[in-house]
Amino acid sequence: MSHNRPKVAPRPLSLVTAAALAATVAGEAAAAPEYGRKYIVAMGWDTGPRTIGEIADHADELAAFGLDGIVTGAKVPELLENGKLLGWGSPVYGTNDWTRAEEMEKCVPDLRRLNASALTHNFLSTSLFFDKWHSFTEEGYWAAVCRKVAAQARIAKLGGCRGLMIDTEDYPHVGQFYYIPANTGRTYAEEAAAARRRGRAYMEAICA
Repeated sequence: MSHNRPKVAPRPLSLVTAAALAATVAGEAAAAPEYGRKYIVAMGWDTGPRTIGEIADHADELAAFGLDGIVTGAKVPELLENGKLLGWGSPVYGTNDWTRAEEMEKCVPDLRRLNASALTHNFLSTSLFFDKWHSFTEEGYWAAVCRKVAAQARIAKLGGCRGLMIDTEDYPHVGQFYYIPANTGRTYAEEAAAARRRGRAYMEAICA
């Protein structure tokens, strides 16, 4: 998928790197990986709308196709919101804080059932894109971001997942992880340092 990039020559900031690393550390793996082996973990638009329970019901069939795991999102079928499953809507990191994390933990039993199946390498999906550009100096906003991803990491761990799959694609085209002088009013070095602090806090929230 191609996107139009900001007109100002973008320079990636360090939070993206931190987010990529986060996928490897969220939660505790059920067992040490078999180094040298390649695992096939499926994800896509066809599995995205499915609840964890539905995927768990068909886990052995999916494993028979040669899959080692699947990426799924935290959804609670009995909690409907505007006619849709209550989940981690897009964009996850919008302006509003998340207040229903405990309700989302209702999906943990289904996650455990999935992770007890023949699919042994499953990940909980989340995203790292935004409804609008936010300064890396916005303390309250980034604290809310950390609370949201910490809640997801908790669900992944309680459910026995291998970790989180973090989607960093800039779907809303806001350029959050690009240096755009008109947005920041700061030098690249200043902005990169601020992004690095946010990335560290993000990782700490997941690992906690």
